[in-house]
Amino acid sequence: MSLGIAYGIALGLLIVFNLALVWRLLAFRLRFPTLREWDSPMLEDWPRVSVIVPCRNEGAGVEKAMTSLPNLSRS
Repeated sequence: MSLGIAYGIALGLLIVFNLALVWRLLAFRLRFPTLREWDSPMLEDWPRVSVIVPCRNEGAGVEKAMTSLPNLSRS
């Protein structure tokens, strides 16, 4: 078997492997719900969440940024 034939076979196997991998990833993505699509029972008491926001040299806009954080959960 010449080097060209072996190279062609290896390339073909690599292409088939990559196509199978892409197919499997797409199938997984279609079955897996995102947080927006997830339908779960609503909890009476939600657990507390801490948000850490790094700020440096943000004196002018930090108040607006911090007051907008609670509104993110409603979008």
